[in-house]
Amino acid sequence: MTTPENPPTRSFPVPAGADHALIVVDLQHDFADPCGSLYVRGAEEIVAPIVQAIADTRAAGGYVVYTQDWHPRETPHFAEFGGLWPVHCVIGSPGAQMLPGVPVDGPVVRKGSGPEDGYSGFSVRHLPTGQHRRPDCPRSSTRTASWRSPSSAWPATGASRRPP
Repeated sequence: MTTPENPPTRSFPVPAGADHALIVVDLQHDFADPCGSLYVRGAEEIVAPIVQAIADTRAAGGYVVYTQDWHPRETPHFAEFGGLWPVHCVIGSPGAQMLPGVPVDGPVVRKGSGPEDGYSGFSVRHLPTGQHRRPDCPRSSTRTASWRSPSSAWPATGASRRPP
């Protein structure tokens, strides 16, 4: 039985070797904390496996990169300014912070504060991604990552949510 003391066990395929990378997508309070403004039900269950995946990737000599949703208080992403989303991950707010216990030891790509689409961590600095049929951050980030390296497998690890 799943309880807070006995969470379900989940694992992620972790690339092995120095030529692989792990992308940790938007593991922030507003998405992964039950009190967050865009909480994804069950997100807290993936934190321990992601922490383990980070450790395994580092131990294998792989690369870990993080994305962080990072919006100004007023943005067209938010419903009150014409977008789809409630206010979330506002720059410098507690909701925008990464979860405690998640080792952030590598580059953090902040997205959502500029003219980019705000969903893919790779559209910020690397590729224009255009329109996505399903605008959710892990899929958008892994999709653009796979465009850069089609032969790579990129597990989507993080908390995200599609528009209501």
